[in-house]
Formats: sequence, structure tokens, C-alpha cells
Amino acid sequence: MSSHIEFSESEAERVFSAYIPGFRVDCCGRYRGPATYRGGDNPQALSVDTSQRKWFDFVLNEGGDSIAFVQKCEQCNFREACSIISGIIGRDLLADSR
Repeated sequence: MSSHIEFSESEAERVFSAYIPGFRVDCCGRYRGPATYRGGDNPQALSVDTSQRKWFDFVLNEGGDSIAFVQKCEQCNFREACSIISGIIGRDLLADSR
């Protein structure tokens, strides 16, 4: 299974919004705030760039794409994360990648 699945910036924004309370991007599609998915409260710990569909946690020194973010938040595998994201964005990511 390919780990490269295409989805739009607005779909990525919906995914991050589902996991980050108060998630709002600036005019460039960027967000900086606490890593609430792990209980963090440092307002600069988490960086999200929806235009790149990427995130980075500066405290844990890890990041990745939107799918990896859901895997981290849900402690699940790739297929499970794709299924969760499909429910958030309203289309089947795995069917679209075949």
C-alpha cells in the first residue's frame, strides 16, 4: 500500500481541525499552538502547514503528513488513520489511491 495519498488543503484543514481545539490557520495556511493531542500546553510546540499537509511537534522532534498526525493522535495504523480521515472529509482515501 502506498503511503502517498492526495487530498486538498481544505481537507487537510478539516483533519487538523478535528484534533486541535481552536485550530485556525493564518493567511498562508499555517498554525502554531499547543500539542493538545498529547496534553501539551506550550503555545509554540506544534506547527501545522495545511498547504503542505504537514505538522511538526518541536517538543517531541517529530512530525509528518496529515495521515501520520491522525496515526499519532489515535495510536493507530495507516489503514485505520485513512478510514478515520475518510469519515472526516467524506470520501474514501483508500479507494481513491488504487
